[in-house]
Amino acid sequence: MACLVLVAMTPAKVTFAEIIVPDWVSPGWGQEFLEMDFATDGKGPFGTSLDSIELAGQWGMMSGIREYCGEEADAYLVVLGQVLRRKLGNTEKQMAWLITVYSFNAIKVKEKMVESDCESDAAKGWLYIQDYSLEMFTS
Repeated sequence: MACLVLVAMTPAKVTFAEIIVPDWVSPGWGQEFLEMDFATDGKGPFGTSLDSIELAGQWGMMSGIREYCGEEADAYLVVLGQVLRRKLGNTEKQMAWLITVYSFNAIKVKEKMVESDCESDAAKGWLYIQDYSLEMFTS
């Protein structure tokens, strides 16, 4: 009985992880990539544009949320690859770097999430943005 009372008196701890969103809009964000090893032609690693790096990071973060919440994200990676190649003109050499950026952001957000985040407005909002972007691209 004493154990039951002790458990009843202990407040349940509920944690909500903060979905880590990289600071893509800060003035110094891009400079970090422009100064990395393998930066060429005044661009990021392997001559990759900041727009491509930012897109890979954003989609990696959103796919990380999607994967953590039990949804399939492979189709989103395929579409990202098509956009990066066809629309933004990235080459195979650049794609290796961009997939690394995508994967890093996907892993980083998954490490910070907890189950309750899947029901949060923030997670739902990011997934809506990704779904809407995919719909616009395919239509």
